[in-house]
Amino acid sequence: MLAAAQQCAMANGEDAAMAAADVNAGLNESGVVQAAWQIDADECDDNALDGLYGVHAGYEQDMEMFFAPIFGIDSTIVAGQATGVWGPAQNASLTPITVDLDTLTGCGIRLDPDGNGTQPCTLEYAKETLQNPRWGELDLEHWGEEFAADDPSACHVSASDLSDAIEGGGVATAPDVPMPTWACLDNGLADSVWEGMEGRYLTFPVMDLATSTGEEVPNNDSADADDDCTGADIPDLQSRGHDCEIDTAHIVGFVCLFISDVSKHGSDLTVQAEWRGACTSGGIPCLPDSECFDFGVHAVRLVD
Repeated sequence: MLAAAQQCAMANGEDAAMAAADVNAGLNESGVVQAAWQIDADECDDNALDGLYGVHAGYEQDMEMFFAPIFGIDSTIVAGQATGVWGPAQNASLTPITVDLDTLTGCGIRLDPDGNGTQPCTLEYAKETLQNPRWGELDLEHWGEEFAADDPSACHVSASDLSDAIEGGGVATAPDVPMPTWACLDNGLADSVWEGMEGRYLTFPVMDLATSTGEEVPNNDSADADDDCTGADIPDLQSRGHDCEIDTAHIVGFVCLFISDVSKHGSDLTVQAEWRGACTSGGIPCLPDSECFDFGVHAVRLVD
């Protein structure tokens, strides 16, 4: 049933799901016949999910008996059933580079209104600064730790680690960390490392700037002042000649993007990306009633 659930997770429709289930059942045991099938066809054809969905199937086969014929029983029917589920991913294998929520929304990637097709998107990264648009590499060793940035030795990603993550198609995140979650930011690596994304289809964490946290810069000299801030404070801070240097990203979901080009303009990097609809990634589906934003990265699981 995992094969059928995966087809539905990629919004390929009921026919593709049934075909995948039949093929894989036949690989396990030749001559099996489908005896049960339960699915919501509309859910299997949907790029944008808001819950947990399932497909149930049963197969049977007429098996010849070896010893039972002496009792007049020549064959018997052997049957089995299973249920697979799919939904927005609770965790995923990530390229640890943030993608901005507002940018995705502006590109029309938050939800695909037609349920198919592709969406181009230009991602801008200001080099050597956490100014707008805020961004950074993520230290996944501190995935889910809201205050990891308080440790000066944390929030560091080496160029070799990021290169390995890109070449390997991602780094697995902790399966027991609920979404939305936190990850601390590093900032700015060699252009050649980023260029390694070109021609790859990768999964990225989606960062909501408004709820991400950091410290006011320049710092307020008052001993009683609270220097903590969020992305939502940026307009007011900038009006007073200050800013919020984001050090902890609030990750609200995941997105799969094909990277066609990475180029440098002055001190900034521009990434040309394309959203190609729903995809699957290593991980587990979000639990019902959990706060999982769906940008098309879905996970599958066998439940019985």
